[in-house]
Amino acid sequence: MSSDSLALKYRPKKISDLIGQEQASRVLTNLISNAVKTGELNHAYLFAGKFGCGKTSAARIFAASVNNPSGISLEPDLSQPIVQSIYEGRHIDILEQDAAALGKVDEIRAIRENIRFSPLEARYRFVILDEAHRLTDAAAEAALKMIEEPPPNTIFVLATTDPDKIKDTIHSRCMSVNFRSIPWEIIYQHLRN
Repeated sequence: MSSDSLALKYRPKKISDLIGQEQASRVLTNLISNAVKTGELNHAYLFAGKFGCGKTSAARIFAASVNNPSGISLEPDLSQPIVQSIYEGRHIDILEQDAAALGKVDEIRAIRENIRFSPLEARYRFVILDEAHRLTDAAAEAALKMIEEPPPNTIFVLATTDPDKIKDTIHSRCMSVNFRSIPWEIIYQHLRN
C-alpha cells in the first residue's frame, strides 16, 4: 500500500487534469502554446485563488511543461526524471518556498543568492512562493527587487489565497492567473471516476 496521501497520489500532472479550473487552464495553455511558438515567457506570475484549488499544482505543471526535456510542451513527458523530480518537489532548479513559514527577509535574500547562477539542469529556474501574501514587509521589498531585476532564465510564481495583500508594486509586475473554488459536484464526480 502506498504511503502517499490521496491528494499527493492523484495530484494533477498536466493542464487537462486541473478539474474545475477552465479559465486558469485556458490561460496556462495559451502561455505555453505561445512559448512554443515564440520561445518567450513572462518572468513573473501571480496565481490567486482559495485554499486547495490547485495553485501550487498548477505551478509545478507549468514548471514541468516549460522544462520538458524534448521542448516546451502542454503534455510533459512523465517518464523523464527531470519531470518526475519537479512533481515530487525535489528538483534543484525549482525552488518552492512557503512564505507563511519562511517569509522573512533572510529567506528571500537566500533565494536571491541562489538564483544568481544559471539553472543546473532545467531550461528555466522556477521560484514558487506559496502563500506570498504572508511575506513580511522587508521580505516583500526584497522579493520586489528580485522580480524587478530577474536573472536570465528565471520565472517567479507567487501563489496566494489573498491577492489584495500583495504589494501593488509586486502585483503590477506579475501576470495574474485566477483560480476559483471547485464546486463540490465536480469534486464528487471526479472522485467517482
